Parts: sequence; structure tokens; C-alpha cells
Amino acid sequence: MWSAFWDWLAKLPQGSASFVGTLTGSSFGLLAILLGALFNSYLNRRRDDRQRDQERQALAATLYAELTAVHRYLTDNVDLLGKVDRESLVGWKIGAPSIKLLPEVMGKLGLFRPHTTLKVLDAYLRAERFVESLPRGRPPKWLEGDEIAAAFVAAEHIEIAVALSTAAAQAVKEAIDALGTYLTETA
Repeated sequence: MWSAFWDWLAKLPQGSASFVGTLTGSSFGLLAILLGALFNSYLNRRRDDRQRDQERQALAATLYAELTAVHRYLTDNVDLLGKVDRESLVGWKIGAPSIKLLPEVMGKLGLFRPHTTLKVLDAYLRAERFVESLPRGRPPKWLEGDEIAAAFVAAEHIEIAVALSTAAAQAVKEAIDALGTYLTETA
């Protein structure tokens, strides 16, 4: 087959042979450029995916740390309220959990799967609404000037505060577990 092609090419006038050679060379050049562009695109995609995975892991670690602190705060409330002497208790001062990192990274939540995003947002909403949902009591005069506490729960409503804190802690724990899957993935 090749010998027939070479015989045909040899019989062509010199201008035609030059044209076929130029056409063949430019075809190989175009093919090489296309293959190079495809390979470069493949390498760029891999780099972008690796960067997105690293950003996702960093975001998961950030929110994991903050939610762990919120969970600890909520469970500490339950533990402390379980240990106090209810007979002599007038009430309990409860502050709002500290939430500072979520507003800074809100635009990046799309890096997570929708299920994880829903869990994280639910946890933050429950943690933020925790103090607002507590039954309020009137603090004694000697506690009125305390600006640290966000709410004062009267002694008769301590069980409600424990239940609300436990429910919020459970939602936060579910979000922590969902974020934990991103921390164990390899980049």
C-alpha cells in the first residue's frame, strides 16, 4: 500500500508533491497542537480539582473546629445544669455560643454536598437561636448588670433549657459528623 502511494507521489509534478508534503506536515502539526491543548486542559483540570479539594478540606476543618467549640459549649451547659443543686438555684445565666467563622466563609459552602450544607446550616441556625428560644426569667437584682449573659433562665425552667441545649447539641453533632467525612478524604 505504501509503495503504491510513493509511486503515485513520484509521478506527480514537483509543485503537486510540494503541496502534498506541506499538507501532510501541517496536518501533523495541527494534530500535535490539538493533542497538546487537550493534554494541557487535562493537567489544568487535575490541578483545579486538587485545589478545590484542598479548599474544601480547609473549609471543613474551619467549620469543624468552630462547631466542635459550639457543641462543647452546649453540652457543658447540660452537664453543669445537671450538677447544680436545684433546691438552692435561683436561675441560670446562659450566654450565646460564639459564632464568628461561618459568616466569613458563607460563600464557600457550595463546595460541600447539599446534604452536608443543610446539616451545617441547620446546626448554625439552631446554635444561634438557642438563646432566643430559652424561657426568660427576671434575674435577681444582684445579677441585673451582668452583660455577659444573653439570657437568665429561672429555676423552674431549667429542664426546658436542658432539653433545648441537648437538641441544639445533637444538631451540631450531626453537622460535625457530616464535616468529618471531608477531613478523612485524601487530596
